[in-house]
Amino acid sequence: MKCTSTSCQIKIGDRVFETLVISKDEAESYATQREEGQVQVQKVNPDYFYLPFEGVNPGENVFISFTYFETLIFWENAYRVRIPLKLKPETLPSLPLEQIISLKGSINAGTKNTQWGSTSHQLICESQTESRVVVKSNPEIPWENRDFDISYRQPFYFYFLFLFLFFSFFIYFLFTFFFFLFSFFLSFFLLSLNPETILCSAINMAPRGDTEGEK
Repeated sequence: MKCTSTSCQIKIGDRVFETLVISKDEAESYATQREEGQVQVQKVNPDYFYLPFEGVNPGENVFISFTYFETLIFWENAYRVRIPLKLKPETLPSLPLEQIISLKGSINAGTKNTQWGSTSHQLICESQTESRVVVKSNPEIPWENRDFDISYRQPFYFYFLFLFLFFSFFIYFLFTFFFFLFSFFLSFFLLSLNPETILCSAINMAPRGDTEGEK
């Protein structure tokens, strides 16, 4: 999953750990202290978001709020997003996962009758309006230890409207293109004619008087 993290907050009892955005000058000061050995720095992979914390007592609840931006994948006429939630075997708890993991999300599609679904876990719809759907995990269904994915798609009439507009603009473009092409060749043909030939043709086409009467 490639994304851009914006904020992270961890709540352990009364303690709160939260990431902050610091200024460039403050970041440079930390870099200077790191080079001088005044600040202990742990080397990690910069491609991964890493935020270690400790001091969690047995049975204590930990709440993690993570905000990030990710480009959705458009596949099989649907927008899809995948969240890595698969736990390693050494970190699996003794309790069933559905008792300690709950998931809730909202889909703001902006259109009516949005179709949604998940191929990894079974979800239920909590509420639905004209442009927003709120889904959550079903606590009565066993939670599988795998990555979570969800997808949504626009209603079919939306695609018909898109195709109608596309073909309308396409036909308009073709008509405009051939009209300008015909005008160009017509102008080129008229300019290629001899002006004297055009003048003689105009004189011959002009009405003539009775020559005998004039005499």
